[in-house]
Amino acid sequence: MKTTKQILTVFFLILTNTIYSQWTLTTGPGTPNGNTLYAIGETIYAGTNSGAYRTTNNGDNWSLLNNGITGSTPIVNDFSYDDQKLWCATTWSGLYFSTNNGDIWIQEYSQFIDASASVLASNGFTISTKGTTAANIYFSTNSGLNWIFTNILLNSPKKIEVNGSFVYVGSYNGFYWSVLGGTSWTESNGNLTGDQVKMNMIKYNSNKIYAATYNGIWSTTNTGVNWINLNLSLSNENIKTLSVLDQNIFIGTSDNMYLSTNDGTNWTSIYQGLPTSTTIRSIAYNSHYVFVMLNTGIVYRRPLSDFGIIGIQTISSEVPEKFTLSQNYPNPFNPTTHINFSVPKYGLVKITIYDINGREISTLANEEMQPGSYKVDFDGSNLSSGIYYYTLTAEEFVETKKMMLVK
Repeated sequence: MKTTKQILTVFFLILTNTIYSQWTLTTGPGTPNGNTLYAIGETIYAGTNSGAYRTTNNGDNWSLLNNGITGSTPIVNDFSYDDQKLWCATTWSGLYFSTNNGDIWIQEYSQFIDASASVLASNGFTISTKGTTAANIYFSTNSGLNWIFTNILLNSPKKIEVNGSFVYVGSYNGFYWSVLGGTSWTESNGNLTGDQVKMNMIKYNSNKIYAATYNGIWSTTNTGVNWINLNLSLSNENIKTLSVLDQNIFIGTSDNMYLSTNDGTNWTSIYQGLPTSTTIRSIAYNSHYVFVMLNTGIVYRRPLSDFGIIGIQTISSEVPEKFTLSQNYPNPFNPTTHINFSVPKYGLVKITIYDINGREISTLANEEMQPGSYKVDFDGSNLSSGIYYYTLTAEEFVETKKMMLVK
Protein backbone atom coordinates (compact mmCIF):
# COMPACT_ATOMS: atom_id res chain seq x y z
CA MET A 1 0.00 0.00 0.00
CA LYS A 2 1.38 3.38 -0.98
CA THR A 3 1.88 5.98 1.69
CA THR A 4 0.37 9.45 1.41
CA LYS A 5 3.84 10.85 0.69
CA GLN A 6 4.34 8.40 -2.16
CA ILE A 7 0.97 9.25 -3.66
CA LEU A 8 1.67 12.97 -3.43
CA THR A 9 5.09 12.46 -5.01
CA VAL A 10 3.60 10.55 -7.94
CA PHE A 11 0.91 13.23 -8.39
CA PHE A 12 3.52 16.00 -8.31
CA LEU A 13 5.64 14.28 -10.94
CA ILE A 14 2.64 13.77 -13.23
CA LEU A 15 1.54 17.39 -12.80
CA THR A 16 5.05 18.72 -13.42
CA ASN A 17 5.43 16.65 -16.57
CA THR A 18 2.03 17.84 -17.81
CA ILE A 19 2.96 21.49 -17.35
CA TYR A 20 6.22 21.13 -19.21
CA SER A 21 4.67 19.15 -22.05
CA GLN A 22 2.10 21.81 -22.90
CA TRP A 23 4.48 23.46 -25.38
CA THR A 24 5.43 21.12 -28.24
CA LEU A 25 8.63 21.57 -30.22
CA THR A 26 7.87 21.45 -33.96
CA THR A 27 10.22 19.81 -36.43
CA GLY A 28 11.57 23.11 -37.78
CA PRO A 29 12.65 25.39 -39.17
CA GLY A 30 15.18 25.48 -36.33
CA THR A 31 17.64 27.67 -38.25
CA PRO A 32 19.74 30.44 -36.73
CA ASN A 33 17.95 33.79 -36.33
CA GLY A 34 14.21 33.44 -36.68
CA ASN A 35 12.51 36.65 -37.83
CA THR A 36 8.77 36.19 -38.31
CA LEU A 37 5.76 33.88 -38.36
CA TYR A 38 2.78 34.51 -40.64
CA ALA A 39 -0.52 32.61 -40.75
CA ILE A 40 -2.82 32.16 -43.74
CA GLY A 41 -5.69 30.02 -42.53
CA GLU A 42 -4.18 26.81 -41.20
CA THR A 43 -0.86 27.33 -43.00
CA ILE A 44 2.06 28.89 -41.11
CA TYR A 45 4.99 30.59 -42.88
CA ALA A 46 8.32 31.28 -41.17
CA GLY A 47 10.93 33.86 -42.19
CA THR A 48 14.51 33.22 -41.08
CA ASN A 49 18.06 34.21 -41.90
CA SER A 50 18.28 31.15 -44.12
CA GLY A 51 15.07 31.68 -46.07
CA ALA A 52 11.34 31.01 -46.03
CA TYR A 53 9.60 27.93 -44.64
CA ARG A 54 6.03 26.63 -44.65
CA THR A 55 4.05 24.08 -42.66
CA THR A 56 0.56 22.84 -43.51
CA ASN A 57 0.29 20.35 -40.64
CA ASN A 58 0.86 22.49 -37.55
CA GLY A 59 4.64 22.14 -37.61
CA ASP A 60 4.91 18.37 -37.95
CA ASN A 61 6.79 19.06 -41.20
CA TRP A 62 8.33 22.23 -42.65
CA SER A 63 9.23 22.85 -46.30
CA LEU A 64 12.04 25.19 -47.40
CA LEU A 65 10.70 27.75 -49.91
CA ASN A 66 13.71 29.50 -51.45
CA ASN A 67 13.05 28.65 -55.11
CA GLY A 68 13.50 31.93 -57.01
CA ILE A 69 15.02 33.96 -54.18
CA THR A 70 18.57 35.06 -55.01
CA GLY A 71 21.47 34.41 -52.68
CA SER A 72 22.62 31.24 -50.97
CA THR A 73 21.14 32.20 -47.58
CA PRO A 74 18.33 34.73 -48.11
CA ILE A 75 17.19 36.71 -45.08
CA VAL A 76 13.38 36.74 -45.01
CA ASN A 77 11.90 39.50 -42.85
CA ASP A 78 8.14 39.46 -43.42
CA PHE A 79 5.18 38.08 -45.41
CA SER A 80 1.85 39.45 -46.59
CA TYR A 81 -0.98 38.23 -48.81
CA ASP A 82 -3.25 40.10 -51.22
CA ASP A 83 -5.03 39.42 -54.51
CA GLN A 84 -3.88 35.80 -54.77
CA LYS A 85 -0.25 36.83 -54.24
CA LEU A 86 1.93 35.91 -51.29
CA TRP A 87 4.59 38.59 -50.77
CA CYS A 88 8.00 38.08 -49.18
CA ALA A 89 10.33 40.86 -47.95
CA THR A 90 14.05 40.10 -47.87
CA THR A 91 17.26 41.85 -46.93
CA TRP A 92 19.56 42.76 -49.86
CA SER A 93 17.63 40.88 -52.54
CA GLY A 94 14.41 42.88 -52.38
CA LEU A 95 10.75 42.02 -52.65
CA TYR A 96 9.23 38.82 -54.07
CA PHE A 97 5.77 37.43 -54.74
CA SER A 98 4.39 33.96 -55.32
CA THR A 99 1.13 32.80 -56.88
CA ASN A 100 1.53 29.20 -55.68
CA ASN A 101 1.89 29.57 -51.91
CA GLY A 102 5.65 30.10 -51.99
CA ASP A 103 6.66 27.14 -54.16
CA ILE A 104 8.20 29.57 -56.68
CA TRP A 105 9.09 33.22 -56.01
CA ILE A 106 9.20 36.00 -58.61
CA GLN A 107 11.27 39.11 -57.94
CA GLU A 108 9.55 42.50 -58.03
CA TYR A 109 11.91 44.55 -60.20
CA SER A 110 10.42 48.02 -60.62
CA GLN A 111 11.41 49.51 -57.26
CA PHE A 112 13.03 46.88 -55.08
CA ILE A 113 15.78 45.30 -57.16
CA ASP A 114 18.99 44.95 -55.11
CA ALA A 115 17.28 46.73 -52.21
CA SER A 116 16.08 45.57 -48.81
CA ALA A 117 12.44 45.24 -47.82
CA SER A 118 11.64 44.87 -44.15
CA VAL A 119 7.90 44.87 -43.43
CA LEU A 120 4.74 44.32 -45.46
CA ALA A 121 0.97 44.76 -45.23
CA SER A 122 -1.99 44.36 -47.54
CA ASN A 123 -5.71 45.09 -47.67
CA GLY A 124 -6.63 45.88 -51.26
CA PHE A 125 -3.31 47.75 -51.33
CA THR A 126 0.13 46.17 -51.17
CA ILE A 127 2.43 48.13 -48.86
CA SER A 128 6.17 47.65 -48.48
CA THR A 129 9.16 49.39 -47.00
CA LYS A 130 12.30 49.91 -49.06
CA GLY A 131 15.26 49.68 -46.74
CA THR A 132 15.57 48.30 -43.23
CA THR A 133 17.40 50.74 -40.92
CA ALA A 134 16.31 53.86 -42.83
CA ALA A 135 13.25 53.00 -44.89
CA ASN A 136 10.78 54.57 -47.27
CA ILE A 137 7.23 53.27 -47.66
CA TYR A 138 5.63 52.41 -51.00
CA PHE A 139 2.00 51.64 -51.91
CA SER A 140 0.71 49.62 -54.83
CA THR A 141 -2.95 49.62 -55.91
CA ASN A 142 -2.53 46.96 -58.61
CA SER A 143 -0.74 44.06 -56.91
CA GLY A 144 2.74 45.44 -57.47
CA LEU A 145 2.55 46.52 -61.12
CA ASN A 146 3.12 50.14 -60.09
CA TRP A 147 4.30 51.71 -56.85
CA ILE A 148 3.57 55.05 -55.19
CA PHE A 149 6.31 56.60 -53.06
CA THR A 150 5.12 58.13 -49.78
CA ASN A 151 6.95 61.06 -48.32
CA ILE A 152 8.39 59.53 -45.16
CA LEU A 153 11.73 58.12 -44.04
CA LEU A 154 11.52 55.95 -40.92
CA ASN A 155 14.21 54.58 -38.65
CA SER A 156 13.74 50.80 -38.44
CA PRO A 157 10.03 50.33 -39.23
CA LYS A 158 8.85 47.21 -37.41
CA LYS A 159 5.27 46.62 -38.49
CA ILE A 160 2.58 47.99 -40.83
CA GLU A 161 -1.13 47.51 -40.06
CA VAL A 162 -4.13 48.42 -42.21
CA ASN A 163 -7.70 49.26 -41.16
CA GLY A 164 -10.07 50.19 -43.95
CA SER A 165 -8.62 53.27 -45.61
CA PHE A 166 -5.99 53.92 -42.94
CA VAL A 167 -2.46 52.56 -42.56
CA TYR A 168 -0.42 52.54 -39.36
CA VAL A 169 3.31 52.08 -38.87
CA GLY A 170 5.24 51.28 -35.70
CA SER A 171 8.95 52.08 -35.79
CA TYR A 172 11.99 53.02 -33.75
CA ASN A 173 10.83 56.65 -34.24
CA GLY A 174 7.38 55.84 -32.86
CA PHE A 175 3.87 55.61 -34.28
CA TYR A 176 2.68 57.11 -37.60
CA TRP A 177 -0.54 56.92 -39.58
CA SER A 178 -1.72 57.91 -43.05
CA VAL A 179 -4.54 57.42 -45.53
CA LEU A 180 -4.01 54.48 -47.90
CA GLY A 181 -2.35 55.79 -51.01
CA GLY A 182 -1.56 59.13 -49.40
CA THR A 183 1.85 60.75 -49.36
CA SER A 184 1.70 62.57 -46.00
CA TRP A 185 2.04 61.03 -42.57
CA THR A 186 1.06 62.06 -39.04
CA GLU A 187 3.33 61.29 -36.11
CA SER A 188 1.16 60.36 -33.12
CA ASN A 189 3.09 59.34 -30.00
CA GLY A 190 0.80 61.20 -27.58
CA ASN A 191 1.92 60.72 -24.00
CA LEU A 192 4.66 58.20 -24.86
CA THR A 193 8.19 59.29 -23.94
CA GLY A 194 11.71 57.87 -24.09
CA ASP A 195 11.84 54.12 -24.71
CA GLN A 196 8.03 54.00 -24.81
CA VAL A 197 8.21 55.58 -28.26
CA LYS A 198 10.50 52.87 -29.64
CA MET A 199 8.22 50.16 -31.03
CA ASN A 200 8.97 46.53 -31.84
CA MET A 201 5.48 45.61 -33.05
CA ILE A 202 1.97 47.01 -33.50
CA LYS A 203 -1.35 45.23 -34.01
CA TYR A 204 -4.80 46.54 -34.93
CA ASN A 205 -7.88 44.80 -33.53
CA SER A 206 -11.45 45.98 -32.94
CA ASN A 207 -10.83 49.74 -33.23
CA LYS A 208 -7.77 49.55 -31.01
CA ILE A 209 -4.04 49.65 -31.79
CA TYR A 210 -1.63 47.74 -29.55
CA ALA A 211 2.06 48.57 -29.37
CA ALA A 212 4.92 46.46 -28.03
CA THR A 213 7.59 48.97 -27.04
CA TYR A 214 11.02 49.07 -25.47
CA ASN A 215 9.19 50.08 -22.28
CA GLY A 216 5.95 48.15 -21.86
CA ILE A 217 2.77 47.23 -23.72
CA TRP A 218 0.41 50.07 -24.71
CA SER A 219 -2.87 50.62 -26.55
CA THR A 220 -4.74 53.50 -28.16
CA THR A 221 -8.28 53.98 -29.45
CA ASN A 222 -7.69 57.41 -31.02
CA THR A 223 -4.77 56.78 -33.41
CA GLY A 224 -2.12 57.60 -30.84
CA VAL A 225 -3.43 60.82 -29.32
CA ASN A 226 -3.57 59.02 -25.97
CA TRP A 227 -1.84 55.75 -25.04
CA ILE A 228 -2.80 53.47 -22.13
CA ASN A 229 -0.26 51.27 -20.32
CA LEU A 230 -1.80 47.79 -20.26
CA ASN A 231 0.53 46.31 -17.62
CA LEU A 232 2.29 48.53 -15.13
CA SER A 233 4.38 45.61 -13.83
CA LEU A 234 5.89 45.28 -17.32
CA SER A 235 6.58 49.00 -17.71
CA ASN A 236 10.34 48.48 -17.75
CA GLU A 237 10.20 45.38 -19.98
CA ASN A 238 11.29 45.44 -23.61
CA ILE A 239 8.27 43.80 -25.25
CA LYS A 240 9.65 42.10 -28.36
CA THR A 241 6.43 41.00 -30.08
CA LEU A 242 2.69 40.63 -29.67
CA SER A 243 -0.31 38.93 -31.23
CA VAL A 244 -4.01 39.66 -30.66
CA LEU A 245 -6.92 37.23 -30.97
CA ASP A 246 -10.18 38.94 -30.01
CA GLN A 247 -9.79 39.79 -26.28
CA ASN A 248 -6.67 37.62 -25.96
CA ILE A 249 -3.24 39.27 -26.13
CA PHE A 250 -0.01 37.27 -26.34
CA ILE A 251 3.25 39.15 -25.72
CA GLY A 252 6.87 37.99 -25.67
CA THR A 253 10.00 39.42 -24.06
CA SER A 254 13.65 38.40 -23.92
CA ASP A 255 12.96 35.88 -21.16
CA ASN A 256 9.20 35.45 -20.74
CA MET A 257 5.82 35.18 -22.46
CA TYR A 258 2.52 36.49 -21.13
CA LEU A 259 -1.17 36.14 -21.95
CA SER A 260 -4.12 38.36 -21.15
CA THR A 261 -7.59 36.93 -21.83
CA ASN A 262 -9.41 40.16 -20.98
CA ASP A 263 -7.79 42.74 -23.25
CA GLY A 264 -4.92 43.61 -20.96
CA THR A 265 -6.60 43.85 -17.56
CA ASN A 266 -4.87 40.77 -16.12
CA TRP A 267 -1.76 38.90 -17.26
CA THR A 268 -0.40 35.38 -16.73
CA SER A 269 3.06 34.06 -17.55
CA ILE A 270 2.83 31.12 -19.99
CA TYR A 271 6.58 30.74 -20.54
CA GLN A 272 6.94 27.56 -18.51
CA GLY A 273 8.00 24.73 -20.81
CA LEU A 274 9.87 26.96 -23.27
CA PRO A 275 13.70 27.06 -23.28
CA THR A 276 15.22 29.54 -20.85
CA SER A 277 17.40 32.48 -21.89
CA THR A 278 15.76 32.81 -25.30
CA THR A 279 13.88 35.71 -26.83
CA ILE A 280 10.35 35.41 -28.20
CA ARG A 281 10.69 36.77 -31.75
CA SER A 282 7.26 36.18 -33.27
CA ILE A 283 3.80 34.82 -32.39
CA ALA A 284 1.10 33.57 -34.78
CA TYR A 285 -1.96 31.36 -34.56
CA ASN A 286 -4.35 29.31 -36.65
CA SER A 287 -7.70 27.85 -35.58
CA HIS A 288 -6.15 25.27 -33.24
CA TYR A 289 -2.70 26.38 -32.06
CA VAL A 290 -0.62 29.36 -31.05
CA PHE A 291 2.90 29.23 -32.53
CA VAL A 292 5.98 30.85 -30.99
CA MET A 293 9.27 31.48 -32.81
CA LEU A 294 12.37 31.96 -30.69
CA ASN A 295 15.40 34.01 -31.70
CA THR A 296 17.15 30.71 -32.48
CA GLY A 297 14.57 30.00 -35.22
CA ILE A 298 13.02 27.15 -33.26
CA VAL A 299 9.20 27.07 -33.31
CA TYR A 300 6.96 25.72 -30.56
CA ARG A 301 3.18 25.26 -30.59
CA ARG A 302 0.48 24.94 -27.96
CA PRO A 303 -3.28 24.30 -28.29
CA LEU A 304 -5.40 27.44 -27.95
CA SER A 305 -7.78 25.32 -25.89
CA ASP A 306 -5.12 25.23 -23.14
CA PHE A 307 -5.98 28.88 -22.54
CA GLY A 308 -9.74 28.47 -22.97
CA ILE A 309 -9.57 29.99 -26.45
CA ILE A 310 -11.75 28.35 -29.10
CA GLY A 311 -10.69 29.31 -32.60
CA ILE A 312 -12.39 28.86 -35.96
CA GLN A 313 -13.41 25.24 -36.47
CA THR A 314 -13.53 23.60 -39.90
CA ILE A 315 -16.83 21.80 -40.51
CA SER A 316 -16.17 20.68 -44.09
CA SER A 317 -13.44 21.14 -46.70
CA GLU A 318 -15.92 20.66 -49.54
CA VAL A 319 -16.02 23.79 -51.70
CA PRO A 320 -19.39 25.59 -51.30
CA GLU A 321 -21.13 27.36 -54.17
CA LYS A 322 -21.20 30.80 -52.53
CA PHE A 323 -20.50 32.82 -49.41
CA THR A 324 -23.08 32.22 -46.70
CA LEU A 325 -23.61 33.50 -43.17
CA SER A 326 -25.99 31.48 -41.01
CA GLN A 327 -28.13 32.64 -38.12
CA ASN A 328 -26.31 32.15 -34.84
CA TYR A 329 -27.46 29.39 -32.52
CA PRO A 330 -28.69 29.40 -29.88
CA ASN A 331 -30.43 32.76 -30.24
CA PRO A 332 -31.16 34.34 -27.79
CA PHE A 333 -27.95 33.17 -26.05
CA ASN A 334 -26.16 33.41 -22.70
CA PRO A 335 -23.23 33.83 -22.79
CA THR A 336 -21.93 31.91 -25.85
CA THR A 337 -23.34 31.23 -29.31
CA HIS A 338 -22.18 29.56 -32.54
CA ILE A 339 -21.90 31.21 -35.97
CA ASN A 340 -21.57 29.08 -39.13
CA PHE A 341 -20.33 30.47 -42.44
CA SER A 342 -19.14 29.23 -45.84
CA VAL A 343 -16.24 30.41 -48.01
CA PRO A 344 -16.26 29.40 -51.72
CA LYS A 345 -12.76 30.62 -52.60
CA TYR A 346 -9.47 31.45 -50.97
CA GLY A 347 -9.22 34.98 -49.63
CA LEU A 348 -9.47 37.37 -46.70
CA VAL A 349 -12.50 36.75 -44.47
CA LYS A 350 -13.58 38.98 -41.62
CA ILE A 351 -16.35 38.44 -39.05
CA THR A 352 -17.05 41.43 -36.84
CA ILE A 353 -19.39 41.95 -33.89
CA TYR A 354 -21.15 45.32 -33.41
CA ASP A 355 -23.38 46.68 -30.67
CA ILE A 356 -26.76 48.25 -31.35
CA ASN A 357 -25.11 51.65 -31.93
CA GLY A 358 -22.84 50.26 -34.63
CA ARG A 359 -19.68 50.28 -32.54
CA GLU A 360 -17.26 47.46 -33.28
CA ILE A 361 -16.74 45.39 -30.15
CA SER A 362 -15.05 42.20 -31.35
CA THR A 363 -13.40 40.57 -34.36
CA LEU A 364 -13.96 36.81 -34.53
CA ALA A 365 -12.06 36.27 -37.77
CA ASN A 366 -9.73 38.40 -39.86
CA GLU A 367 -7.56 36.10 -41.93
CA GLU A 368 -7.07 34.43 -45.30
CA MET A 369 -9.09 31.23 -45.42
CA GLN A 370 -9.31 28.21 -47.68
CA PRO A 371 -12.66 27.25 -49.29
CA GLY A 372 -14.91 25.34 -46.92
CA SER A 373 -17.55 25.56 -44.20
CA TYR A 374 -16.65 26.86 -40.75
CA LYS A 375 -17.95 27.53 -37.26
CA VAL A 376 -16.80 30.17 -34.82
CA ASP A 377 -18.00 30.83 -31.28
CA PHE A 378 -18.79 34.20 -29.74
CA ASP A 379 -18.56 34.74 -25.98
CA GLY A 380 -20.61 37.62 -24.57
CA SER A 381 -19.59 37.11 -20.93
CA ASN A 382 -18.21 40.65 -20.65
CA LEU A 383 -21.18 42.30 -22.37
CA SER A 384 -24.55 43.46 -21.11
CA SER A 385 -27.85 42.05 -22.35
CA GLY A 386 -29.11 43.46 -25.61
CA ILE A 387 -29.14 43.27 -29.39
CA TYR A 388 -25.88 42.78 -31.28
CA TYR A 389 -25.00 42.38 -34.94
CA TYR A 390 -22.41 40.22 -36.69
CA THR A 391 -21.10 40.88 -40.20
CA LEU A 392 -19.24 38.66 -42.65
CA THR A 393 -17.04 40.60 -45.08
CA ALA A 394 -15.18 38.82 -47.88
CA GLU A 395 -14.21 40.53 -51.16
CA GLU A 396 -17.50 41.99 -52.52
CA PHE A 397 -19.68 39.93 -50.16
CA VAL A 398 -21.09 41.61 -47.05
CA GLU A 399 -23.91 40.20 -44.92
CA THR A 400 -25.13 41.16 -41.45
CA LYS A 401 -27.40 39.31 -39.04
CA LYS A 402 -28.90 40.18 -35.66
CA MET A 403 -28.53 38.24 -32.42
CA MET A 404 -29.72 38.77 -28.83
CA LEU A 405 -27.77 38.32 -25.61
CA VAL A 406 -30.06 37.67 -22.61
CA LYS A 407 -28.51 37.33 -19.15
